[in-house]
Amino acid sequence: MELTANRFNQSAVIALEDITLQTALERATTNADSRRRAVLAELDHTAALRQQGRASRLRALHDLPELLEQLEANVIANGGHVLWAADAAEANQHVLDICRKHNLKRGVKSKSMA
Repeated sequence: MELTANRFNQSAVIALEDITLQTALERATTNADSRRRAVLAELDHTAALRQQGRASRLRALHDLPELLEQLEANVIANGGHVLWAADAAEANQHVLDICRKHNLKRGVKSKSMA
């Protein structure tokens, strides 16, 4: 079943009017932000930590090809499958191929930043 724009809009309106859902989302985001601020307030070297984070990110970007190959090897060693895509269109095609192979009727896209 394809989620059309109209159906999405209807679902969004329902979700926005759901007081329980809105309360839970507000509580979760407020709590997470409050805790983050409390932890940062206890640290006296946040600038140094930010600089370390930047340096770590730059090293990872520099070493990205090797890190991706290492990830691929670990995924395969643990029984997983890795598909490479040159661009978004190729990645989308991989997803469609998998869905068709398994005769998928409905799917959920998920992303976790935790």
